Amino acid sequence: MKPREDFTVSLAAFDGHPLETGVETVAALGVKLVEPALIQGYTDPFDEDVFSEARARKIRRQFEMAGLSCSAFSAHIDVGAPDGGEQLLSRLRFAAELGAQRVVTNAAKAEFRKTFIERIDELVREAESVGVLIALENPGDGQPNVIDNAASASALMREYPTPWLGLNYDPGNLLTHQPHLDSVTDAMHLGPGLVSMHLKNALFNGERWRFTALNRGTIDYESILAHADTLSPAPDYSIELPLRVSRAPGGKPYRDRDPVPISTIRTALEESLQWLEEHRLR
Repeated sequence: MKPREDFTVSLAAFDGHPLETGVETVAALGVKLVEPALIQGYTDPFDEDVFSEARARKIRRQFEMAGLSCSAFSAHIDVGAPDGGEQLLSRLRFAAELGAQRVVTNAAKAEFRKTFIERIDELVREAESVGVLIALENPGDGQPNVIDNAASASALMREYPTPWLGLNYDPGNLLTHQPHLDSVTDAMHLGPGLVSMHLKNALFNGERWRFTALNRGTIDYESILAHADTLSPAPDYSIELPLRVSRAPGGKPYRDRDPVPISTIRTALEESLQWLEEHRLR
């Protein structure tokens, strides 16, 4: 199979399966870049001990043996929460051992904005010291945040013009976080500071938003990518298909009892990769 070196695939799709299974499946699709994910409420439960440098080096060896590289590490936390600073520091060091270029995290709930602002300069210095960029993502939980959308995120990026802090934009999160916004209109606010995008689509089943392959949902990714691809540099695109998770209109996540079958995951990833290869401009 022709190598797919232009896109990242998030391993969040393989929630509930052994890491080896996700690695083997992604490698078989010709993908070369992966994004492991450890997110409370979104993936298998874990404690802080999991972020050891020894474990990160073991995972990195698994990737390398399969011909994969780690481009990013998804570790969404609230940076402004009481323990958020220390949590992000441990994840930055973990990501450095993985060989990741960036850690993807939320910023902070609006109530923690003051602490977030007080803390961010120190965290950016730590990011620079370990060589891992902090990529802030707009959330999907419906609770007011320091960055709620592309417009507020881009405004924050202008306040911190550093190569060690950037934006990871996720159009899929708008569906439950700020459903009154049109994702294409919001995406037009993207500009300097955008380093990566999580690409996932979704359909509403009458009760919840269920995530889908890129070609099967309601988000107009063709228009969004037409804008993002004009930016210089263009962002990294990470296909993030949390197929085991659904979200209620208010943003509450629900995680299915059983993992999604590997055949279903593989089909959704292949469809998404093919669609992305056909529709991105460059």
